[in-house]
Amino acid sequence: MKPAEVFEKLKGAEIEGVLEFVDGPKDQSILVEPQKLPAILEFLKTDDALQFDQLSILSGVHYDDRFECVYHILSTVLHHDVIVRVNLDATNPTVPTASTVYVTADWHERETFDLVGINFEGHPDQRRIYLPEGWLGHPLRRDYEFPEEFQGIPLTDKKRAEWEPLPREEKPPVAAENAAPDDAKSDDGKSASDDAKSDDKNTEKNDSK
Repeated sequence: MKPAEVFEKLKGAEIEGVLEFVDGPKDQSILVEPQKLPAILEFLKTDDALQFDQLSILSGVHYDDRFECVYHILSTVLHHDVIVRVNLDATNPTVPTASTVYVTADWHERETFDLVGINFEGHPDQRRIYLPEGWLGHPLRRDYEFPEEFQGIPLTDKKRAEWEPLPREEKPPVAAENAAPDDAKSDDGKSASDDAKSDDKNTEKNDSK
């Protein structure tokens, strides 16, 4: 089923929150209301003619005037796919979690929260997945400023030049009297090199017999 046909299926079923079909330059998608998203995804997943049983990609986008969340879903049974989009507020981007419909949304949403700063209402464990707790900001936002340091650790060349690492503890040199000489003598007065030469001569005699 083509994306346009999926859109008509949603409109014909009178599913609330379906806004418009977007025929973009690179892909076709269906724009829906954020608060109606879970119900729309549930219909797309469970309807016999659609069976979109897998969420393959969930991503967030930051534009100058808004945020956008994009859901790529597909049917492993009927072998078709569609893209669902929601537009979100520029100052407080929030959308209900899709993890109640697709289990895979759990980590996808954590990634989007971590890097883009979109909040997912009802998420069972919304926390960062790449960056450490305490990190300021979201790296994929258009207004993101990379920090010069994090918890005292320099992150930029400028800060590294100013940073003075703690002095390393130097171990004392090995005392000369404790070091073994290169050609130490054994109790019989022979050195290790003398023993090696003797072994070589014995080997040559045995080979010639």
